[in-house]
Amino acid sequence: MHAYLLIAKDEAIKDIEVKKITNSLKANVNSFKSSGIDDVKNISRFTRFKITKPQVVLLKDFDKASTAAVNALLKTLEEPQKNLYFILTASNYYAVPETIRSRCQITKLGNTSEIKQDVIHKIHDFLDKSTSEKLLFLDKIKDRTEAVEFINLLITVVQKDLITSDNPQKYARVLENAQLCLINLEANGNVNLQLTNFVVGIDSKVLL
Repeated sequence: MHAYLLIAKDEAIKDIEVKKITNSLKANVNSFKSSGIDDVKNISRFTRFKITKPQVVLLKDFDKASTAAVNALLKTLEEPQKNLYFILTASNYYAVPETIRSRCQITKLGNTSEIKQDVIHKIHDFLDKSTSEKLLFLDKIKDRTEAVEFINLLITVVQKDLITSDNPQKYARVLENAQLCLINLEANGNVNLQLTNFVVGIDSKVLL
């Protein structure tokens, strides 16, 4: 693997992991900006040189990169030189396009996978709502990133419930529908339609 994506809120944690990777590769670190197309052109100029010793291109805060910058970087990630590696850092996993994520070894660091108790209560409260109440709740979500984050949180909570519940079949069905919803959202499916299908799916199969 020649590309790494590090996800964490804490910059210090990301810096420690960057150092671990570069030490393991015995590589020099070259930091570049990646927010715009001109930044990626600078990266491309660097990667055109013949690289004989391991080199890391470090791109911090890649979740803030423009669409043009992302598209320009794709070919470079697909066809790296033998001694060239990329380390991308981000705070928001879902703000990094799937086209980039699929080309990287992903590591989630620190507390990004932990869920606060109030969020768990929010998910349980949502699941206990009637069908119409669920639809009203989800109708407020218009942004794809927000929808993906909500479904991803729900999946994490339900996975834990599945292990501890006396009614695992219920949570297994919820999990199945949530995972399908997530796949369709990430495949650019209509946000409102996918969330509606999710609610219909879990209420018709689970919460009878």
